[in-house]
Amino acid sequence: MRTQTITAEIEARANAAVNAERASRLRLAERAADPEAALTGYDHAEALKAAGMAAPWKDLLQLIERTGNAEKAIKAARRSALAALTEEHESLSTSALTNEIERFRREGLRSLLRDTAFLTPDAEVV
Repeated sequence: MRTQTITAEIEARANAAVNAERASRLRLAERAADPEAALTGYDHAEALKAAGMAAPWKDLLQLIERTGNAEKAIKAARRSALAALTEEHESLSTSALTNEIERFRREGLRSLLRDTAFLTPDAEVV
């Protein structure tokens, strides 16, 4: 796949994740600002999940910008994501919130791996 096409696809996927994060944060902020609204864990969970899903895409965009090479950046991001998922254990905090944040971060990493696999078919993650 050509580098321009890869970069465009990455930008589209990253922008979708970033926009979803922005929208969920805005919904949370609106509910938090409404004195009549009852805030629940679901309100926070939506924003935390969106942030976790967007984080690896934001990191990948920054890596592409630093390296100037989309394919190399994707390969590096995939290696890093796989290492984080296989070499780090899941959070064992006594805080349920901390555990959820970690779970969403890990789901974001899995999503990045799934959604970039076809972009570089030769991107062996070793």
